[in-house]
Amino acid sequence: MKIVFAVIVLAVTIISADVFGEFELKLANYSQSCQELSQVDPDLIENDVFVEDPKFMQFTSCITKSLNVVDAEGNFKEKNFMIILMDNANLVLEKCKAEGEKETGHGKRSFTYLRCLHYSVLKDVNFMKNVFD
Repeated sequence: MKIVFAVIVLAVTIISADVFGEFELKLANYSQSCQELSQVDPDLIENDVFVEDPKFMQFTSCITKSLNVVDAEGNFKEKNFMIILMDNANLVLEKCKAEGEKETGHGKRSFTYLRCLHYSVLKDVNFMKNVFD
């Protein structure tokens, strides 16, 4: 399932769960209902490889429609996808800024800010790079 979510909703896998708990819950609910609707083999969802299986394709179609990142004809809605990404990125930046502002010295503040960004975003980006390799 992680590979499906990585491609469909990059923001969820890029950014830590504590910031996006509500969004992840919504995504998990979509996944459950789309699994039931498509009758996809759960093993296909758990694999790290996309399989051109009709039920798997129905599952991914259901997820993207639920997230409103494709229209009824399957055309990608870039603006909606970008809104999801930007909203989620903004939450991370606000969180890290707040953590950094708790510190008094420039060095400690910069360190705290970058550490937060690293653990919230960059660490998971490296994970995603490994998934796609």
